[in-house]
Amino acid sequence: PPELDIWRVIERAPLLQAFLETPEGNDLLQGYRRLTHILQSLPQEEVIPPLSPSLFTAPEQTLYQALGIVQQATSSLGESITDFQKHLTLLATLRSPLDAFFEGVLVACPEATLRRNRQALLEVVRSCYEHLCAFAYLEGS
Repeated sequence: PPELDIWRVIERAPLLQAFLETPEGNDLLQGYRRLTHILQSLPQEEVIPPLSPSLFTAPEQTLYQALGIVQQATSSLGESITDFQKHLTLLATLRSPLDAFFEGVLVACPEATLRRNRQALLEVVRSCYEHLCAFAYLEGS
């Protein structure tokens, strides 16, 4: 996450809590939980290679494209409360592509190249979440 600024945390905590109580907030948190659960179940690779989009199946490509849209949209956001809320809403849109990815792709496949590429994709998605907020510290995550 960005450098810890206690005042920013205090200011955003109630907004995050309120957002997580909405359907979009539930989507955001469930997507993060599922993603984290899968990553924790995988053997930890010593080095995660760079992504190879040429290896992507349709669900992987869909997730990768959705992630690109979110990253592009959030790159212009600042540090304001309004931008924080927009960022949360944009991250929540990853739930559907994440669900489709997990339903259509075996992440822990026996083919090492594919497994590492899928793990790398999920690590990029997780870093997108964690850049905004330390979701791992939320109760139940």
